Amino acid sequence: MPEPDPIPLEPFEPARPSAQGLGMPVEEPRTVPPGLVCAGCGYALEGLPVSAKCPECGMDVERSMRGPMLRFASVPYLRSLHLGACLVLIAIILSILQYLMLVLGAVGLSAMNVTSPEWLDVLESMFGLVPTITGLIGYWFFTTPDPALQHAEQPAAARKVVRAMTIVQLAAALLAATGTLLTVRAFSMGAGPAVETFVAVCEGVGAIAWGVAFFGVMLYARWLAMRVPDGELLGRTKTFMWLLPVLFVPGAALCCTGPLVAFILYIIFMDGVRQRLKEALDHAREAETLAGLGQRRAPSSVQ
Repeated sequence: MPEPDPIPLEPFEPARPSAQGLGMPVEEPRTVPPGLVCAGCGYALEGLPVSAKCPECGMDVERSMRGPMLRFASVPYLRSLHLGACLVLIAIILSILQYLMLVLGAVGLSAMNVTSPEWLDVLESMFGLVPTITGLIGYWFFTTPDPALQHAEQPAAARKVVRAMTIVQLAAALLAATGTLLTVRAFSMGAGPAVETFVAVCEGVGAIAWGVAFFGVMLYARWLAMRVPDGELLGRTKTFMWLLPVLFVPGAALCCTGPLVAFILYIIFMDGVRQRLKEALDHAREAETLAGLGQRRAPSSVQ
């Protein structure tokens, strides 16, 4: 998977005054340089005065010239990212509950020397769809494209990988749940082993998709950390990218606490991302409110 899309961290520089004629400084027309798009809707702003507003969404052109820092992004974009991070946190918590249910159920059945009843397998399969669907919705909002940077996005951007893998994971989970529901009838028809193999394959595909999506989330979060900018969050993405898989996979084989610790660390990480997005959203909302107040006062000041 490629590194996150490179983004220019320096804001565009407007035209500066120059000396003409008798050496007196003359203010040159301040217009938008080539390649700049609106941070609110992606509209091409080239040639517009810096003091103008975007013809599409009305955002101040000058605000789009401050660079790709998250605090200068549009409010709807930041709201989508923040909502997605919140839903992802809910999905992780639900995944922890699902994992604890599986572990405690297996331990309890083993202690009673009882095989797992079919209705329990169906219940676990159905409950597993809840965090999967919640996570799909959350990651979809969390990976909303930025209108100001979408024009320069690479085809294999990390956010696109996350979206694709979450869809694959949901499809695999739905097929596995369907197979589990049909297991009883399949055994009566002599097709039980085939259905069990089908369910196992679907679960394996879902696990692989989840792993690929995780690395995509880390790369995408690294890209967001560059836009805050937040060096601590950036360092966490590099550490957690290898630490959490080590805790989850070998940890599951050695003891049952490894995946639980990985889930908890992932919650801490995503909550840190959520907090940074909330700070950027508050800043953008404040700037939007001040801009609105300035527009309402402008006519009265002219009169």
